[in-house]
Amino acid sequence: MNIEFESLLRDESFVDKITKGGAEAEQYVKNLVLQYPEKKEDILFAIQFIKSTTAEHRRLSGDEASEIWSKIRDRQKLEKITPEKTNRKIFSTIWKVAAGIVILIGLGYYFHSQSDLRSFKQIVESSEKVYEEGVLILSDGLEHKLQKNESAVEYDPSGEEIFITEAGNTEKKLKNPANERQKNLNQIIVPFGRRHCITLCDGTTVQLNSGSQLIFPANFTGNNRKVYLKGEGYFEVAKNSAMPFVVITDYLDIDVTGTIFNISAYEDEKTASAVLVEGSVNVTQKNKLFSNPKYTLEPGQGYFYSINTSKATVNKVDIINYVGWKDGWLQFKDQPLINIVRRVEKYYNKEILIKGEELANTLISGKLVLSDEFDDAVIHLAKTVEGHLNQNEKQIYIITE
Repeated sequence: MNIEFESLLRDESFVDKITKGGAEAEQYVKNLVLQYPEKKEDILFAIQFIKSTTAEHRRLSGDEASEIWSKIRDRQKLEKITPEKTNRKIFSTIWKVAAGIVILIGLGYYFHSQSDLRSFKQIVESSEKVYEEGVLILSDGLEHKLQKNESAVEYDPSGEEIFITEAGNTEKKLKNPANERQKNLNQIIVPFGRRHCITLCDGTTVQLNSGSQLIFPANFTGNNRKVYLKGEGYFEVAKNSAMPFVVITDYLDIDVTGTIFNISAYEDEKTASAVLVEGSVNVTQKNKLFSNPKYTLEPGQGYFYSINTSKATVNKVDIINYVGWKDGWLQFKDQPLINIVRRVEKYYNKEILIKGEELANTLISGKLVLSDEFDDAVIHLAKTVEGHLNQNEKQIYIITE
């Protein structure tokens, strides 16, 4: 392990431990200092830098960056360049200066993006209870139930009034209280087996799939429109070139000015994806200090990020296979039965068994309606493969030939 100041800042494991803090981080630092006593000053300064950069969830100011860079120069003990220095020595010194600046810029961006994610995640973790019905949580923390499937929530441009439509009728009108401490953050939670739609104050509509959660400001301020998504959402973003719309997830960020796209970012799946329907989006992979890959998608392309390998691919896709859920059905062509079963399991949060590897890998094409009742959906799925449907002693459905 290289225990130089810059190297520590480039070490993602080191940065992650210090950022999380706690007893484990303290013990880690003690062990590191004991192992490398001659580098104690580098270690402590790197820790100070990381903590000051992440404090209050903000970017470094120009003065702070200058002060940090001044300390870097002192720590490196850069020698004054004289005519006797060789060209190689001059180049080496300049390279160190440039490298230090790159580190500052990279870390400033990294910590700023991570602070956004941490702010949203704190709200997610504070509301991790299971809801059998959809719920809208306003700035004051009060919960308002969405009792019918496919309920629609609409914010007025000010974010102060909210209209809830269920079964085609506007049944509720809510007042949204201001809460500066939480920056007016609201959230909508969609339970398994349900879908809900929300129109944000800027006119952007988001259709949320089963088992999803969206956190968003009641009204957008500043230079952008940021929301956080856990699960799956179909976004139709209102155009505003002066205020980009940013969707933050645990694995990737998507920023646009006005377009239509689908994002799937369930925390229990191995792949996070973004599929572009119309317009243009920039997709940025997250959780790295440097060289975060950024992709610009064209309509009909999908971005697929493997959570296990931290690698991403961009492919041409059949859009309807990824967005049909918003209209209450799944469409598939030449897909193994097991893939369709997994999507149905995800939607209803219930288990389905397939008896036999050959049946599980049978390629099928068709359209499956996601009805309100799980039983109906499984019966239709079994008919699609001309299979038999039974239940075991635990009342779990089994599809057989």
